[in-house]
Amino acid sequence: RGQVLPEVPAPTPPILRSTYSVSEKLLLIQDYISKLQYDYTGCQFFEIKKNRPLCRLMDVAKSMIKEALPIKCLEAVILSLYLTTDMIAIQRFPLAFKTSFENNTYKHIVLAIYYNGRFGALGLSRRDTLMYKELKTRDPLRSAQGIRKVL
Repeated sequence: RGQVLPEVPAPTPPILRSTYSVSEKLLLIQDYISKLQYDYTGCQFFEIKKNRPLCRLMDVAKSMIKEALPIKCLEAVILSLYLTTDMIAIQRFPLAFKTSFENNTYKHIVLAIYYNGRFGALGLSRRDTLMYKELKTRDPLRSAQGIRKVL
């Protein structure tokens, strides 16, 4: 006889109230992305074509929210773009970098955030140190090095 597994509740996208600070909103977004979890399956659940128009990538982000499946770093960037769309005071740009471990090179990408003279990042990785960075540093290179500093 087959066992019935309990239903796992899907993470709920954050409600970003106008009374929240930018830092609070970014933390809520990061918490949501982290709850989706990193995709270790080897399968890619969502097709991301970087040459697609932004509106189509936002459709993929909506699918990610609906399906609530694990995601990888590029998908987290697209989802971060979608969830920060209404935050007009921030500037967003992808920040890609490579790390090395045991003679292997790994590619990573996060969504860098610039607000009020400070840089931070939203994202997802197998390693906690290669994703979220709160808005702290005034130097974008230091922010990028802070993400990569773990190795």
